[in-house]
Amino acid sequence: MDAEGLMRVANDLVQHDEPCFQKSAVNRAYYAAYHAIKAVAEKQLGFVEVHDLPMHKQLSQCLVDSHSQDIRALGIQLRGLHRQRIKCDYKLDTHLTNNDAPLAIMMGASLIAAFPDACKALSR
Repeated sequence: MDAEGLMRVANDLVQHDEPCFQKSAVNRAYYAAYHAIKAVAEKQLGFVEVHDLPMHKQLSQCLVDSHSQDIRALGIQLRGLHRQRIKCDYKLDTHLTNNDAPLAIMMGASLIAAFPDACKALSR
């Protein structure tokens, strides 16, 4: 499965009103963005995962530490989506509004679309 497939699953899940489907949609949207950004960061930024450290924090920190204001902003957005995913996955009493999962999907899609262009702008 790839980022595009994960985003398709997120869009399918969000069609269901039950909280477990909505929370799972947030999860899939985050992982779609994470994997898409990680693949581009490895190629364009030379990102290398260190196995002794939390991989999700490593990726967002790589972006936040960038000299590019656009990439830093995307790193902050990825962190926010990650925090939302953590709440959905581990805090069972978390209640989502009707807009939370669709907004997470939109955020994930936005991150996936914007990150490659932000990386290209670095090489100009």
